[in-house]
Amino acid sequence: MFRSPRLSQRLPGFVILTFIITLLGVGVSISRPYLSLFSTNVIHMNPAQLGIFMCLNSLGGIVASTWLGKFSDTHSARKTVMLLSAFCSIFGYLSFVFLHNYIILLIVSTILLGLGSSTYPQVFAYARESASRSMKQD
Repeated sequence: MFRSPRLSQRLPGFVILTFIITLLGVGVSISRPYLSLFSTNVIHMNPAQLGIFMCLNSLGGIVASTWLGKFSDTHSARKTVMLLSAFCSIFGYLSFVFLHNYIILLIVSTILLGLGSSTYPQVFAYARESASRSMKQD
């Protein structure tokens, strides 16, 4: 009878990637819902400012994820891009602690959280790459 090796043996780093994906998901699910409450209660944004803030942060994420995705696909520096975007995300969320001026926070968070938004897709792309390499070795 055919016995396939365990998934964790066939895909090196499977456990670590699963842990990273879980932590990213938990982090986003905890921080994003409270961002609007923080913005209105601490930064004192009015509804129009909050709408502009959320819209520009989302657009920044789309633009940065597209750009970083193309860069990592063509330059094969996926680990570097993944780490860069993770650190940008960390500094983007830290900016909420220190920056309470609307315009400055808008600019800094749009850039940093935009670059940080590509962490999740880059981890999945890295996992796909690892799986492909692992399958070629078998």
